Amino acid sequence: MSKAQHIIIVASDLSGYMAAAYLARMLPASDYEFTLVRAGELRAAALFGVAHPDLRRFNKTLQINEVDFITTCNATFRLGVTVSGFGKAPYKRTFSQYGVPIDGAGFYDALLANNHSPHPADLEQYNLPAAMIQAGKFTLPADSSKPILSDFDYGYCFDTRSYAEMLCECTMRFGVKIIDSPSVRLDADNTHVILDDDRVLQADLIVDATASQTNVQRESWQDQMPFSSYTVSHSDGGPKSLSLAPELRAGADIVSLSYDLQHSTTKVTFGQSGDIEFRPGRAATAWTGNVVRLGLSAMTLFPVDANLTQIAQIDIERLVELFPPNLSAPIEREEYNRRTSEFYDRMRDFASLHLKTARTQGDIWDRLSAMALPLDAAYKLSLFSACGRIAVLDEESILKDSWHAMLLGHDIIPARASRMAMNVTAAQLDANLKRLSDFISRAVSAMPSQEDFIARHCPAPNRTSR
Repeated sequence: MSKAQHIIIVASDLSGYMAAAYLARMLPASDYEFTLVRAGELRAAALFGVAHPDLRRFNKTLQINEVDFITTCNATFRLGVTVSGFGKAPYKRTFSQYGVPIDGAGFYDALLANNHSPHPADLEQYNLPAAMIQAGKFTLPADSSKPILSDFDYGYCFDTRSYAEMLCECTMRFGVKIIDSPSVRLDADNTHVILDDDRVLQADLIVDATASQTNVQRESWQDQMPFSSYTVSHSDGGPKSLSLAPELRAGADIVSLSYDLQHSTTKVTFGQSGDIEFRPGRAATAWTGNVVRLGLSAMTLFPVDANLTQIAQIDIERLVELFPPNLSAPIEREEYNRRTSEFYDRMRDFASLHLKTARTQGDIWDRLSAMALPLDAAYKLSLFSACGRIAVLDEESILKDSWHAMLLGHDIIPARASRMAMNVTAAQLDANLKRLSDFISRAVSAMPSQEDFIARHCPAPNRTSR
């Protein structure tokens, strides 16, 4: 019988804890031995505290109960993101499409063909989660037999340190050995992990989630995301009205991301001077030799879609798909690197376009407006500007609805609508819009507030956690 492969996960950001739990859950214990090295304090915790709906599936795989997750992690529900200062008016990107097709024509095409505003700020009554965010109302999606009421999704805002503790409990339940070491380094051959007390651990595969970017060849994105640092602030107690959407706000040479937990509020402000260094870019190669870089060790992205947790999850699931890796003839490693590089570049494209197309005033924004886009991002912008179409490329994870909301929200109006939409009359459009807005208005009015929903089903103890 062959010896079990030893996998060491070195964790300084949340991605390492996620990887340890998921690898141990999904890979057979007879073939693999796992060690989680907790390397000091959790880094960049606030940047990981906003999750897409994918995290619900991830937690279910790990056998983490949703109510336990929410109450333990001081979590609130998330229906999207509110974007302010980037266009003529604040708008919402949600986990649902705006409007519905009308007589076979796309919703935005029908609006354009009839000279209606396609700006998402003018369309909130035609998007259920946007209307829920505006009213502060929440309920779970209905079953699939109820269109519109079932056609939205939700994620969370949560305390990452509490979640890391939950993940540690999972890893122990799945048989992972845990070692604490404030400092960790790899040997020259990248086959051994050296702890702060000089103990040496041998590994067949090392998952580097240390958030370290030293000694790694990197592709810099600083020109496209020219913010060099950030500062994190916390307010205890929580607001009286909990937001269902983190706010991404552009100001004079800064951008802030703020989100509510049940008993606290977190704000991250990016700029040219701050407490924590910020270097946007990615490792030229995520997996080299026996080391897979994950989380901030692999990529640092400006959080316009607040999705670092989602990115880590996708990377971890992609890694598991390619097991068992043949480290002597590493075709799996090459495939992982190919797909990961394309995935990171698609995320970069969204962030680059988000910043370049902003209508904010200031030196940084002037520089961003004049910058050259990556080729794929430039192609997306040209195609959308011409006809309102979104080019979906390989390894794309940003939903078409998010692209539409972002570009239209930044006042980029396509030159023409689809020819099919020319058949939609003004009367047809108005009737469809009224029917949809009336339905959504009635549905939202019948929902409880998020505060009431949480109080009924999943209140977190009133404790301060960082």
